[in-house]
Amino acid sequence: MLGKKFWLVLLSLCMGSVAAYLVYAANTGPALMAGKSGKPSMAPKVLVQQVAQSQTANQFETTATAWAQRSAEIYPNVEEEVVSVHFKAQQKVKRGQVLVQQDDREQQLALKLAMVQLASTKSLLERYQQAVQKGAVPQSQVETAQADHEAAKVAVEQAKLNIEYRKIRAPFDGVVGIPDVDPGQRVGPSVLIT
Repeated sequence: MLGKKFWLVLLSLCMGSVAAYLVYAANTGPALMAGKSGKPSMAPKVLVQQVAQSQTANQFETTATAWAQRSAEIYPNVEEEVVSVHFKAQQKVKRGQVLVQQDDREQQLALKLAMVQLASTKSLLERYQQAVQKGAVPQSQVETAQADHEAAKVAVEQAKLNIEYRKIRAPFDGVVGIPDVDPGQRVGPSVLIT
């Protein structure tokens, strides 16, 4: 004879099987209730609409970080007053384009003086070269005049270089940043231009 415990276990298994079947039937929907034809007894409702393109007024703002292929921090060569700034933020520039002009009036005067001295030493050298052939001046004076003439050439080149130092140029083609200097400001080699 089977005991009471056996019948309780059997009854529990039957009830669990029925419950599992009901859960399964509820999750599979109408396909389970289709019958022999395999077609669901109720068709699902579907909304149909024609596809059309349209524009929206959505606007997106984002924050991003970009890195340049080449970049440079530009500093002046000498300490001097800024006369003019020849660029604006985000402006495209070419290599060698003057970005900032510093005051070069003194250097312009030095160039004029060096040019006058060059012309004077050239004239004196030419006179001494003609006079040495006639024996009127010694060869040592011609050599001194030649050295003075060469020194005058160097002075002209130095004056031109000093003028060029006061023109701050773009090192390569690109887009410049925000100018950190203004006309009238005195800047030196430690002051960032852009």
